[in-house]
Amino acid sequence: MPAKLFDLPIMHLHVHHIDGNKLNNLPDNLISLCAKCHRKAHGAR
Repeated sequence: MPAKLFDLPIMHLHVHHIDGNKLNNLPDNLISLCAKCHRKAHGAR
């Protein structure tokens, strides 16, 4: 676990569907977000 070697916190990323369609798993429709940013992305709608 490289993060532990450098004593960095481990960040868990969420996959966000840009178009809001959870069935659209095309790479162009997916981005990685931290939990806080993912909540903001859904709150922005």
